[in-house]
Amino acid sequence: MSLKVYDGQGRWRNKTVAFRISPEEDALLETAVALSGLTKQDYIIRRLQCRDVVVIGNPRVYKALRNQLGAVLEELLRIAVGESVSADLLDTISVMLGKGSVSHNTREFKAKNVDAERTQYNNEYFNTPIREVYRELFDEAVERYNAKQTRADRCIDDYYEKIRTGKQEKLFKEIIL
Repeated sequence: MSLKVYDGQGRWRNKTVAFRISPEEDALLETAVALSGLTKQDYIIRRLQCRDVVVIGNPRVYKALRNQLGAVLEELLRIAVGESVSADLLDTISVMLGKGSVSHNTREFKAKNVDAERTQYNNEYFNTPIREVYRELFDEAVERYNAKQTRADRCIDDYYEKIRTGKQEKLFKEIIL
């Protein structure tokens, strides 16, 4: 008898699930998987269990998002020359890169362009202070980095503060789709 092979979470997975989908459904699935940063298996399992798919940025996700936004730009340029709008583009897409505003996102502050009657439909899934998110995401990597340093002035005390006060990076990029 062969040895059982467990996955990264200690589960023994010995069942195979296969199904057929149309090329259009495949394109939708591939796009969702690419934008999630998960494997196709993990993405499908999370969706089947009605669990949130939390996207943690990495180079693969950035590339998938860039490619997706490039396709949206091509569609917008096509429309600009007088062609009709496709049904796929009728979903609202809003992208803002840069500082962002938590008070605006939670609608504590209402800008002139916000329809107050529609704010009841907003869903807030997470509202975690960015400093806490930085600690959760980067503390382990900062510890490894600092352990390799031979000069004390090269060590990073607080990665959040290093990025916040730096001139090359922004604390976060807000993308709303």
